[in-house]
Amino acid sequence: MRRTRPYYNSHYAVIARKGVQSQIHQMADLARYRVGLVHGVAFEPVLREVVPADRLRTYDQSSSDGLFKALRAGEIDVAVFNQNIFAEKRYSHEYFDLEVVLVLHEYPRAYRFYISDTAEHRRMVRVFDRYLAALDVSASIARHEEGEVQLIERYVAQRSQRTLLQIACAAAVLLALACVLALACVLALRRYRRLSRLLAERNQLILRQQEALQAAKQAGRDRVHAVVLG
Repeated sequence: MRRTRPYYNSHYAVIARKGVQSQIHQMADLARYRVGLVHGVAFEPVLREVVPADRLRTYDQSSSDGLFKALRAGEIDVAVFNQNIFAEKRYSHEYFDLEVVLVLHEYPRAYRFYISDTAEHRRMVRVFDRYLAALDVSASIARHEEGEVQLIERYVAQRSQRTLLQIACAAAVLLALACVLALACVLALRRYRRLSRLLAERNQLILRQQEALQAAKQAGRDRVHAVVLG
């Protein structure tokens, strides 16, 4: 199998929780931290030479979600992961509370073309190598990374606006409910007062009627007593 010279290099990055202060400026600094890594990646042997075994934790290769969940939960201090793949996951999984604190440029991961080994293909590989040697993609990569950052920033801003709008709508609904409740309370209070006034008036009427009845009874007894005496 013949292979061409690298046409692109990716790098591993040290990822931490956003806002957490760390003193990681080079690979050797990782020895002081609890480091997480996806098990079985090519970078694992390199990391094991730097990070003590009791500080290095590996996670299932079939899914990197466990690695980032552990980082978010504080089970590890930092995670080492492919920078480009993390940029995609940060957007698709909304890992905006995580950030790259160091890119390990001294350990590039080269991408090449692999071609079966024949005389014709060997000539093709030489042509590819001359083309790739003259090709400078650094500007395109820089524009891509800058565009990716801008895309994430716009997405976060739009999501924040949507969140604020939802909060405003919820507040408006609560305010409307509060107004309705206050109006209902006012109406209920007015009705209570009206009923209380009517009840008081009825009680006064009944009291007057009782007094009148008592007066009539007393007058009747007085007349009977006068007739008996007369």
